[in-house]
Amino acid sequence: MGLGRYHYCPVSTDEKLARRNAKLKEKDLAKGLFTEKEVTKIQSKQVLNHSLDQDITEIDAAVNEYVEAKESEPELTARYVEDEKFLIRGCMRYFKDHPELKTGQFSQIRSKHIWDFRDHLLKEVKKETRTTVSASNKLNGVKRFFKFLRKRGVIHMDPCLEVDPIKFNSQKTARKVSLPFDVVSKINEVEYEHLYKFPLKEFVNFLILTGARTGEALHAEADDFDLDQGIWRISNKPGCPTKFGLGWKPKNGTERIVPLTCEAIVLLRPLIEEARQKKIVGYVKDRKEPVRAQFIFSLIDRKLSTRRKDAKRGAPDVLVWRRTDSIKKSWKNLFIKAGICVPDMDKEGKLLVMYRRHDARRSWNEQAEKLGLSLKERSAILGHDPRVNKSNYNGESFIDLESVSSRLRHLKVVGS
Repeated sequence: MGLGRYHYCPVSTDEKLARRNAKLKEKDLAKGLFTEKEVTKIQSKQVLNHSLDQDITEIDAAVNEYVEAKESEPELTARYVEDEKFLIRGCMRYFKDHPELKTGQFSQIRSKHIWDFRDHLLKEVKKETRTTVSASNKLNGVKRFFKFLRKRGVIHMDPCLEVDPIKFNSQKTARKVSLPFDVVSKINEVEYEHLYKFPLKEFVNFLILTGARTGEALHAEADDFDLDQGIWRISNKPGCPTKFGLGWKPKNGTERIVPLTCEAIVLLRPLIEEARQKKIVGYVKDRKEPVRAQFIFSLIDRKLSTRRKDAKRGAPDVLVWRRTDSIKKSWKNLFIKAGICVPDMDKEGKLLVMYRRHDARRSWNEQAEKLGLSLKERSAILGHDPRVNKSNYNGESFIDLESVSSRLRHLKVVGS
């Protein structure tokens, strides 16, 4: 931290000059700006006097306190806290390995080191090993972390205070790829069976016919649907088992009703019947026993189901299904088998698939627009972030369900 950037107060016998220096210094102090010498002295004293049971001078201890504080905030979801913990710990590894810093001591981190981290992220962006959005998120995560420490009195100066953010154009960086309906039709024609019987082709069709998020689909249960009314209620479910704990709620806690197309109802009927007949469980963090559920998209649980070699020895044939938290690899394998890929190879030496799960959501939005659904109606069904909904859709969430359903009846996968 260069002294020329902040006001340095030399000792002066000139009363007028001394008052001027004092006023300028007060402004710096109000902003939390100090000289290098002041920071070193205050920071070391602040850390030593910090009244915590654990040694907060360590980076890991500070991260743990940050995570515990986030876990205690009721408005934050378990998934958000888990993602934040992963983000901050990953970022802090950079500072722990920094050659100018004593290993594990965050009290030595200065503004210069945050700038170094920012430069490091931008170099990764230039090498195309990281996106600008990812770099911006990491830097913002570090800023949140040090702001928390400053507010809690763990440190006296926030080293991120004067560090510029990594800016990006959201319009240019936003992904605009949509999953074509005729590609889904091609998927339906290929012979494919998941190793553990996950209904992957039905899952692909479900996403594009409802505009659902992947997490919403994977946590959808039989009782969430009313096929007679042709609706899917996406709502808070306190008893639903998730990987983060017991209880599931939609993104931003926004409950909504999704009208089902005729094709979606036909697709769902056998899945719902099977979900009610099967023994399906969901594993919950910090729980020894899994929790019963009625997930419509599930796969065979190898732990609880009878293995083939045990069945040959006469063991009872037990078949248990469970929720899965990721279908990324299976999705890729299905598209490759259908020949929907590009000739380039990824890091694992496999063919690249250009379509992602979220691309089906954009496809639904495009098709719904062609069928005459307004921006407000599509926003309400898709369950956009409240801020996006307020700025782009006038904050309206009410829709005429009967009118929307009549128009969505024509939405279907080509060739199915």
